[in-house]
Amino acid sequence: MFAIMGIQAIFTAALCINFAREGVSQKARSVLCFMAIPAHAWFVVSEIMILPNWPAAMPKEGLYFNIVLWTTFIILSYLGWKESGAALPDTDALIPKGRFGTPLLVWAINNTISYGLPLVLLRDKMMEQYAVDSFMAGFTPDVKFLIDTVLGNTGKLFINNTAAVIAICSVEPTNEDTLYRLSRAVVSVGWYYLGAFAIWANVNFLLDFADPMRTFQFVKDSAVIQYVNHAVVTAPITIKKAK
Repeated sequence: MFAIMGIQAIFTAALCINFAREGVSQKARSVLCFMAIPAHAWFVVSEIMILPNWPAAMPKEGLYFNIVLWTTFIILSYLGWKESGAALPDTDALIPKGRFGTPLLVWAINNTISYGLPLVLLRDKMMEQYAVDSFMAGFTPDVKFLIDTVLGNTGKLFINNTAAVIAICSVEPTNEDTLYRLSRAVVSVGWYYLGAFAIWANVNFLLDFADPMRTFQFVKDSAVIQYVNHAVVTAPITIKKAK
């Protein structure tokens, strides 16, 4: 699950890289900056709230660093949002449609229902479902606390990334260059995730860890990524470098 958090961070970076290039829709870039503000604010508030319960055996310097770092990201995102036109998501167009929109909507639903919301609100139930509770039986309370915190932050990343994609779709529902870039980011990181999943499965086999959700999770996520991938590879679109 820690690796999945890293993959979600990679997806955040993929979005930023895709929309930092010249020739990209200014409106899409502006909304991406805007969505980064509440995303990082959520992490700042969470870190502040967790400080009183932080295990005494673990140093708090990392938390303080994160608070400063994410606050800096909030300021930079706000400045970028204002400079790029201060565009806001269109609340009347939050359901993507069309050749790229529908696959992205399916991806967003899978992200939110399968991972985002359960990791934020129902971590204990989700860990039971994946049989992780038995794997963690010998861990100390401090280690379990740290794992629970990381899992919660992973859920936040899922929700924040999904919200950013939906928000960009809402302001550019017919701009195929923008939708293609979003879909390409989903597919690129998605294929990396599936490859990593295979590695995790082999490690679990070697550790004799029985994950009852392994097959279902792989088939479901693979189908979603293939659906988005089909929209990308069949679209007569090529992204050219701006001269």
